[in-house]
Amino acid sequence: RGASVQEARDLWKINQEADRQTASTTAQTLEELINDLVNQKLLTEDEKDQILGNESKGIEATGQVTIGSRTIVFGTVEPPTTVKEAIEKGTKLSATDNITVIDKYGNSITVPAGFKIVCDETTNNASTVDKGIVVEDVNNGNQFVWIPVGTVYTNVEKTEYKTIELNRYTFNTTTGKETPQNDGVIDEYYQELSTFGYGNTIAKSISDFKESVKNRHGYYIGRYEARKNSSGSLTEVVTDSVYNSVTQPSAAIAAEDMYGEDKPFTSDLINSYAWDTAIVFEQAFDDRIDKTKPYSMQDSLNSSLSVTGTTTDKICNIYDMASNCWEWTTETYSNSSYPCVGRGGGYGDSRYGYTSGRYYNYTTRAGSDYSFRPVLYV
Repeated sequence: RGASVQEARDLWKINQEADRQTASTTAQTLEELINDLVNQKLLTEDEKDQILGNESKGIEATGQVTIGSRTIVFGTVEPPTTVKEAIEKGTKLSATDNITVIDKYGNSITVPAGFKIVCDETTNNASTVDKGIVVEDVNNGNQFVWIPVGTVYTNVEKTEYKTIELNRYTFNTTTGKETPQNDGVIDEYYQELSTFGYGNTIAKSISDFKESVKNRHGYYIGRYEARKNSSGSLTEVVTDSVYNSVTQPSAAIAAEDMYGEDKPFTSDLINSYAWDTAIVFEQAFDDRIDKTKPYSMQDSLNSSLSVTGTTTDKICNIYDMASNCWEWTTETYSNSSYPCVGRGGGYGDSRYGYTSGRYYNYTTRAGSDYSFRPVLYV
C-alpha cells in the first residue's frame, strides 16, 4: 500500500465541514486504525480504499489526507527516546527530523531522518553502541554503523567504560596501540586538508564534520565497502555489487551526492578522522574470535575479489575495513603526482595492505582493488 501504511498512531481526529467528531484509539498500523474508523461508521469503505492507496498524498509527511469535503488529520506521535523504543517501533523514527535516543547504558545515538534501527540476527541483535548499532534507510535499505565518540559506557552502573576520541592516529605495529596525530602531517606527507587539495577531492567541510561529532557524540560510516545497484548508483546494501574500479574524485562525488541538501544530515567520502577513529572503536570493542593481530594491523582475509563483501572480516557490524578493496579517503598525500590516499587492505596483497595503512596514488587510478566508503554526520 506504499508509504501511507505506517507505524501506529495513538491519536487521531476526524474533521468535517459541518460536524467535527473526535475519537481516539490504539492501533498497530495505519490500516488497523482506518478499519476502526470504518467500524465506527466514521469512514466509508470507499474512503478507506482511497486513504490506504493514496501514496501520492504524502500522509506520512503531512499528517493528513483530504477525501472530498473531509480532511483526516492524524495527531502527532512523540518519537522514541530510547534505543529499545526505537527498535520496538520497527520503522523510521521520523520522516523529517534526526532523533536522538539513549541505549540501556546511557549512551546516545542520533538516528537520521528516514532511518530506523535494525536489531536482529543480521546485526547480532546489537542494541547498545559498544556492539555497533546499525541504522537503515527505510526507503532504499542503505545501512550505516554508529561510531560513538566520547565516553562509551558498557554497564548500567556506568562503572565500566572506554573513551573514544575523534582524531587521526598512527598505530603500533605490534600492539595496535593508537597515537593521536591531530591535524599534523603523518609520515611527512599525509594531511587532512580543509581548503584545497593537490588534484584529489577533499572533504566537503572537515570543520563541519568535527563540530557535528562534538555535538552528537558520534558519526556513521557505511556498514560495507561502497555498493552499486543495477542503475549504477551508490548504495550501502549488502546484496548489491561492490562499487570498485573507481577513481578517488569519482568516489568523492558519489559519496557527496548520496544524500542531498534537502536532508538534515550530510553524506561524504570518509575522511582520515572518521577512518582512524573507527579503528580505535573497533579495537576497543573487538568481538572477533581470532585476535592474533590487532585489527589496526590486520591484512586482507581474502585472496580474490569478493563481489558482495568478505563476511569473515567484521567487527561491531562493520565489514571489510581490512579486506577486499583498498578504500579511497579525503586525506591528501602532498605530492601533485600522487595526491590520493587509500586506506585498509586489498585482496590478495598482504605485503603492505592492512587496516590502518596509508597508500598514495594518482587521480586516475581505478583498479578493481579500489573502492570507497561513505560517511554520514548529523
